[in-house]
Amino acid sequence: EDDDEEKQPAADDDAGGMIVECRYNGCSGYAYVFKTATAAQCELCNHWTCVSCKACHESQSCAQYNGIDVPEESAAPEPMVSKNERRGLNREQKSNSAGSSEPGGYISGSRKILGKLIGSFGSGTVEEPPQHMPQSGRSAGDYQLHPGAVSGARGHTQSKKVQETARTNGESSRSPNQVTGIPLCDACFVRKFDHIAQECEHALCRECILKHLEKATVYGGMSCPARTDSKPCIGLLQEEELNQTVTPGTLKKLRKKSDWCDSKCFDKRCSHAFRRKKGVQSFICPMCRRQNCAECQAVHVGMTCEQYIEKFVADLDSGELENPEEKKKRFQEQIALYERPSIQTTEEFECSICLVEVESGKGLVLKNCHHQICEQCLADTAKNSPVAEVLCPCKSGDADCEMPVLDSELRACLSEVDYAALQERGLREAENTSKEPSFHCKTPDCKGWCLHGRDVEVFDCPVCAQQNCLRCEAIHKDMSCADYQADLKRRAENDAAARASLNFLEEMLKTEQAMRCPQCRVVIIKRSGCDFMVCTSCKTQLCWATKGARWGPGGQGDTSGGCRCGVGGVKCHPKCTTCH
Repeated sequence: EDDDEEKQPAADDDAGGMIVECRYNGCSGYAYVFKTATAAQCELCNHWTCVSCKACHESQSCAQYNGIDVPEESAAPEPMVSKNERRGLNREQKSNSAGSSEPGGYISGSRKILGKLIGSFGSGTVEEPPQHMPQSGRSAGDYQLHPGAVSGARGHTQSKKVQETARTNGESSRSPNQVTGIPLCDACFVRKFDHIAQECEHALCRECILKHLEKATVYGGMSCPARTDSKPCIGLLQEEELNQTVTPGTLKKLRKKSDWCDSKCFDKRCSHAFRRKKGVQSFICPMCRRQNCAECQAVHVGMTCEQYIEKFVADLDSGELENPEEKKKRFQEQIALYERPSIQTTEEFECSICLVEVESGKGLVLKNCHHQICEQCLADTAKNSPVAEVLCPCKSGDADCEMPVLDSELRACLSEVDYAALQERGLREAENTSKEPSFHCKTPDCKGWCLHGRDVEVFDCPVCAQQNCLRCEAIHKDMSCADYQADLKRRAENDAAARASLNFLEEMLKTEQAMRCPQCRVVIIKRSGCDFMVCTSCKTQLCWATKGARWGPGGQGDTSGGCRCGVGGVKCHPKCTTCH
């Protein structure tokens, strides 16, 4: 009331207590109480001082003293609740409260609480309150939260013992319910509980359930937010329990489909399939209740990821994991997997090429490099590949992956038309780059060709079914080579266009303005540029100065053949410009 009143001095010997000066008719007495107490009884005059109002109003409650109209009686204190009695307590609370015959007010509640505390601690007495103790504006339930609120004056050793023992008991007990008598949440110990978990029978409030649900890593039921013996409770709250305590709108928001992905327990003895939240590092399997590490894809309780990897590598090196039956089983699984034409993805993933979330079954795991890629990106890579051999477009660290994509994987993502075009491109490339003697069918527009030995003289084309003469490089069915060559000369005399073309090429070769590729015998004409050339047909590297191959039969770098330019510091030809 008075602004100039001095603050109550703090207790010297107990940080949890305080000294309250008596406000009755100028009495100089005082009392020592908990800091959470609402009233204190003076040791000298035995009158009660209200801590909140800093006044002595024994015949009035706080509300009446301050001129506030309130009902005459407050709610009766709620009964003590044990864990085994919690089932059905939600239905019983209203009937227990309505049917109680206990008198209202916080004095009766405080007397009962202090009586229970004294009885449980074995000795000591508590001063009886006077007949006309004021009724506080607070309910008895509010007062029960503070055991030992009313105690003796400073220096009362027995009251001090009760306070210390109650505080110690409250810290060591499993739940404040055992001290206060109010059924509180077993997770936060602050709010009144709203639900009893069916599996573990923990009392939980809606706020703790919702807060824990926001952190849930497994779709469906969630783990209990309470703790048992300083460890997280392994009990689960089922889906129907969540529907009873969380609003449908909130539950739908937390269960957004794009936030979850398919998964399974990494314990081989369990392998339970379920959905988990994307991006989580660890989760608890709802079936076996074991902690799974998403990063290591393993169960390594009690070990960090680094420790598990070190142990796993050490076990592999020592052969401890080489169980013959397990090894045989894994080998059979790998064989069965690789015998499939292609391996479909079994989980949602982000394609590293288009950066789009790909649904399960819409991507491929490439067998050679194990990269995951969506079917569309792989198809586009195959259609735009400059060569017939399609390479994986993914990255291996900072470098491009150079592993080839298998034909069966290309067939799985390409249409029939695109796959046929890729096959045709591959045939043309194989013909042009072959280092063995090859021959293309002489039937106009036929795509057939073959690789042949030096003694082979006839090629039966499997595409057009025509017989080709490799010696004459022509088709002359039912004619000998001599008859065909004689007939060719006769026709050339009457075909001016054929004769002109033949004469032009022969003249270019004769004057060294053209050369034949030593590999595929295609005529190559040089218009400008340096002496280094590449055959457009078979990609063989050529030396224009010597009119031959640049390298030996071993390919690039082989100086056992070719022009041998620069070997021993000698040019390959007097006209060589050493540009190759």
